[in-house]
Amino acid sequence: MACFSAEKLETLKQEFLEIDTDGSGEVSIEELGILLRSMRIKLKISESQVRRALKQIDINGDGTVSGEEMLQVLEKFDTDGIVYKALNERSTIRKDFLTYDTDGSGYISKDEFIKIIKDRTGAAIAEDQLELMMTDVDENNDNKFSYEEFVKLMLKSSRQKSCLLGTYLNDSNHA
Repeated sequence: MACFSAEKLETLKQEFLEIDTDGSGEVSIEELGILLRSMRIKLKISESQVRRALKQIDINGDGTVSGEEMLQVLEKFDTDGIVYKALNERSTIRKDFLTYDTDGSGYISKDEFIKIIKDRTGAAIAEDQLELMMTDVDENNDNKFSYEEFVKLMLKSSRQKSCLLGTYLNDSNHA
C-alpha cells in the first residue's frame, strides 16, 4: 500500500484532473496516453511500457480512468509506477510555472520566459532564438505560454533542471 501524504495525494489528483481536457471528471485512456507519451523521453519509458500501463490503469475496461482507479494504481505501484512519475513530473513543472508567473496571470510572458532562461542557463538569449522558441511552443500565438504550453516546452529538454532548453540554445534547427 502506498504511503503518500494527504498533500501529495491532493497534488497528484489535481494534476490528474488537469489532463481531463473535456471536463468529464474522468480521464480517457487517450488523454492519459497523450500525457505518458509526451513524457517518454523525460521518464525514460518505452512505447510498450506506455501501452502496458494504459491496460493496467483502466481497471474496469471502460476506456476511462476515474479518480478511484487512479488511486488504486497509485497504491499498487507506489512511486515506481509510470502514472505516479508522470503526475509528479507535471507537479514539479507546475511549481516552476507558478514561481516564474510573477504577475499571477496564469501565463508565462515573454519577459518571464527570458528570466527563466537566464536563471536556468546563466545565458542571455538572442531575439531570434527567443522568437523561434516562442513560435514553436506558443500554440495559439498569443506571445505567452499557458501551463500546458509550458509543460510541452519543459519536456523538450530531457535534462530540465540542469539545462533548460539546451536544444534550442545550441541548435536552431531543433524541429
